[in-house]
Amino acid sequence: MTANAAPAVKLAAQAVAKPALRAEVLERARRLRVWRISDFPGLPPLAVAQALSRLVRRGVLARVAKGEYIVPVNGVDGTALHRLRAYAERPESSGDLGRSGDGAPARPSEPPVFPSGVLAAHELKLTFQNTLRPVMSTPALRAPKRYTESGVRVVTRRPPAWRELERREGALLEILRERGIHSQFAPEPTAKVLARCLLEKGRLARVLAVAPSEPPRVRAMLGALIESSPRAKTAVRPADLEALRASLNPLSRFDFGRLGSLPTATRWFARLPAQSG
Repeated sequence: MTANAAPAVKLAAQAVAKPALRAEVLERARRLRVWRISDFPGLPPLAVAQALSRLVRRGVLARVAKGEYIVPVNGVDGTALHRLRAYAERPESSGDLGRSGDGAPARPSEPPVFPSGVLAAHELKLTFQNTLRPVMSTPALRAPKRYTESGVRVVTRRPPAWRELERREGALLEILRERGIHSQFAPEPTAKVLARCLLEKGRLARVLAVAPSEPPRVRAMLGALIESSPRAKTAVRPADLEALRASLNPLSRFDFGRLGSLPTATRWFARLPAQSG
């Protein structure tokens, strides 16, 4: 976490704990309103999200949907809770988040939103830093209004195939697109973290399914990453791996960034590092 972000997290947590503001939040809960990150104008959205998550763990808030919270109020009956869930699941309130409560892919009419830049590296535990200017990405043509109003930059028009991805899969592809520049670790442990992510249940198949829509360099980095991991390599049919390699121009050379030292990088047309002298 950056030095500038830490005070913001503390300030957000303290703000919710202030009696006057706490009373306002309780009143919102009684009216079945949802407490959102955008209710903290002027503070970094990521820092506020972390503070709200911490308050959920302490029992001060209750999470009803991704990025949406209420203050538990005694006496809220089943009918009220049902209405609250219906409110939280409206397309305009949760569709741009791109995930249902159990992490399943969003419906086609609800484009998902994925962490990008530092947030993507943070999602896969490749960095412990946060950013005051968060970046997300989406296959949608326009950035969801809730994100832009919260000061989040959203990169649009990712491949339509990304609609089938889960959050961590999109984060992994974002990391490959940016050559792993936000990883705090050396190339070898960075590759191990990415390979471990690919090996999570069903993830490798979904990422390979969208690979044809990725830029050639990302396809090359993905192939080198899979081939460098014995477990990942055995989980893929050799024909699929060769088809991925055959989709690349053998005359091209790609900048793999932090993954350029993979033992399989040159076989996947990585550009050799410049030699001094």
